Amino acid sequence: MKLFRSIDAGACQSLLSICEIQERLAGDVLYREGEASRGLYMVLRGGVKLTQRKSQNEFLLGCPSEIIGMPAVLHGPCHRHTATVMVRSLFAYINRADCLNFLRDHPKAAEAIAASSDLQLHAQESAA
Repeated sequence: MKLFRSIDAGACQSLLSICEIQERLAGDVLYREGEASRGLYMVLRGGVKLTQRKSQNEFLLGCPSEIIGMPAVLHGPCHRHTATVMVRSLFAYINRADCLNFLRDHPKAAEAIAASSDLQLHAQESAA
């Protein structure tokens, strides 16, 4: 994953220690719009579709190396989209508290994660 190559070895080891690897099937919902954030998902294999009920927008951002759910982890309290698994996929899940602690302790890694996350979704929303 490109993210792991862009952070130092200590931060990488810390990040790996808080990841929980999860395999999900097509149709599984990672989180729903309006739901409180429990954590974020790094897509290792597969894909995720993000949809928004009120605008009926659909974004296909969840391809390998994307990070899904970062805005709600950082700004909370709730997700602005529903994330649905498109095909059998593999994720590294990090719960919210561990993620926030990691970002606080590793500011340079936080920049790399932000660059890989779905924060660019806001730009797409603005354009729509």
